Amino acid sequence: MAKTVANPAPVARPKITFGQNAEAHVTGQQLYDDFLAGTCPYPCMGRNFGLYGRLLQGDLATGTWRGHTYEATSRSVPPNRNWFAVADFVAQIQRAS
Repeated sequence: MAKTVANPAPVARPKITFGQNAEAHVTGQQLYDDFLAGTCPYPCMGRNFGLYGRLLQGDLATGTWRGHTYEATSRSVPPNRNWFAVADFVAQIQRAS
């Protein structure tokens, strides 16, 4: 017969960290324009699931990237897998054009 535990230990839940790396919220069009002008202060940007994730790919396919607001940071290295270089974002837009 299996033992039962009267009071099992609570299950730890991952802490939600949405937005903790964002220094700014900037539209895709602004990031694109500033990057091409050489004036973009944010080398990295974020979108849930990252550069090749379904959300960003949907933005690019529909053109909604222009008005969508993305998280941006002045860090030169992406802080996690949801973040990527603005240069890579711009390159994907230019490849699709």
